[in-house]
Amino acid sequence: MRYLIAAVAAVVLLGACSSPAPSHPMSCHAQYQAWQHGPVYAAWLHLTADYSAAPYAGNAAYLRHLRTTLKRVGPAAAAVAGYPPPRCADPRRYWHQILVKIQAAAHDASTGSRLGGLLLAKARLHQIPGLEARLGAELKQTIRR
Repeated sequence: MRYLIAAVAAVVLLGACSSPAPSHPMSCHAQYQAWQHGPVYAAWLHLTADYSAAPYAGNAAYLRHLRTTLKRVGPAAAAVAGYPPPRCADPRRYWHQILVKIQAAAHDASTGSRLGGLLLAKARLHQIPGLEARLGAELKQTIRR
């Protein structure tokens, strides 16, 4: 979970201020910057605030807190998913895959057997750092200046 926050913070920091749309086609970098500073920004802040509240210990209190946190994170991830990045910046849709994993983990944590659902949710969350790494590498290639 810490990796997701760090990766997205790095992604957000890659951009600068957006500018009005020019009359000629925007570069992928410019499209990405405009996306970063558009409506996704507020939705992302809400998601990361909830996501960063997720615990990292392994005791019973951790599991209760994880379930509660994931109940908030699922809808926040769905809201962020409504603002996909430009296709040129993320052609392999890693951003989408990360958000789907978060939403699936939230669903798993709230359904099924208590422990089984949480373990499945945790397994999904452990897949996110690899996707984040691929997204970061892809963005380095696609949004070059």
